[in-house]
Amino acid sequence: MYIHVRRFSHPTSAIQGLIAFALASCLAMGSLQAQQQGDARAEADSSSPAESKPAIGVTASLAAVQHMVPPSGVAGVPNCCNSFGNESSIGWDVALRYALPLSSLRLVVSAGVSHVGVSTEVTQEIGRVVVNGNVVPAVVTNQLTLNNTFATIGLGVEVPVVSDLQVWAAVNTGIPLQQIFSQNEKLNTPGAQFENGGSERNVIRDAEVGENSIMILPSVGLRYSVRVGTDWVVGPHIGIQTSPLSSSKRLDSWTWLSGVFGVLIERSL
Repeated sequence: MYIHVRRFSHPTSAIQGLIAFALASCLAMGSLQAQQQGDARAEADSSSPAESKPAIGVTASLAAVQHMVPPSGVAGVPNCCNSFGNESSIGWDVALRYALPLSSLRLVVSAGVSHVGVSTEVTQEIGRVVVNGNVVPAVVTNQLTLNNTFATIGLGVEVPVVSDLQVWAAVNTGIPLQQIFSQNEKLNTPGAQFENGGSERNVIRDAEVGENSIMILPSVGLRYSVRVGTDWVVGPHIGIQTSPLSSSKRLDSWTWLSGVFGVLIERSL
């Protein structure tokens, strides 16, 4: 079975909208917090008790992902598609992290698991066929599905901006754990058949892509801290992540850009 991810009407605009909405939410929370605390906040130390110590935490994130799909599909796998189109999807990420205060910033080391996937479908005319003595167009629907679950190891920094708002930047290394693909060509012309005597050909389901490569995943964003007691911090984060390098030699140009929204739970040591 193939599940097709419907193309967003403006996928890049959707990602930008998500980022803008989350950023506005963070800034609004920071403004409200500062107004409630008043002058007492100004006299307090700028670093919180929880964030002035080493800390461990966990993050969970969702991502609106815009994929640049390989136009010819998986290298070495035959299909008759002229060019697969770019699509959007939802990805996810979970990670453990350790934060170490260093002067005016924090160094963050993380390890986790992420997933991205995309489905694309292209309908095209590939020639002419004879059906009941009539020459008619041969119309074929090509489907391609890619899924990549990978481990991540990251190194980043967090720098305070105002109040409880921090800016962060990180570089993750992505190591594919399971990278699979499915494809199918279906002949839509009634009464017509492929050379194999059926209406489908080049059918592959959940096959390993193989020849996987390590990915480099740079990202930047904002995080807002909500203090719970003296040892705990929770709060949302937003960001932009890109994958400029393909995850396999057989996926010539599968790269993506993500708008990330998630939450952090952290405890000081």
